[in-house]
Amino acid sequence: MEEEVVGELKEAQKRRKQQEQRCKLEESIGTAVQIWNQEILPNWTAMCTSRRVRDLWWQGVPPSVRGKVWSLAVGNELNITHELYNICLARAKEKWKSLPTPTSNTEPEDVGSSDRESSLELIKLDISRTFPHLCIFQEGGPYHDVLHSVLGAYTCYRPDVGYAWAPSSFLWRRL
Repeated sequence: MEEEVVGELKEAQKRRKQQEQRCKLEESIGTAVQIWNQEILPNWTAMCTSRRVRDLWWQGVPPSVRGKVWSLAVGNELNITHELYNICLARAKEKWKSLPTPTSNTEPEDVGSSDRESSLELIKLDISRTFPHLCIFQEGGPYHDVLHSVLGAYTCYRPDVGYAWAPSSFLWRRL
């Protein structure tokens, strides 16, 4: 009986410590959001190259401001609008429906160069080969479809370039 009480006390202490850690994490995220929203984003041009922004960046950009920060950091030199993205994505989805499923033996050379949009078939294969240990980008993972869609839309946006082998390793860091 005494052992049960000691075990329960230890479990309660463990839960309390976990709760304290969660509260501390939530507080630090809240503070970071406030700094990004009130100090950095309104003064992006002046602040973007500062050591403070770099340090905050390495600590992790909070999810609620991540889209705005990435948008400002990367820019949009191609002037791609949501409408244009959706048009290109719809085109990629139509093309994917008509393409054969790539096999594990498919290589970039196997894709015909006469229609660079045909390189869309390599996207799925490339994603599965790129950082296979990161399950978030593998089939069924939370970012698989997003990565697949962005790569497909870009391939249709720039059919003169087509799909270049392995850009998913660059893009996954930006999602």
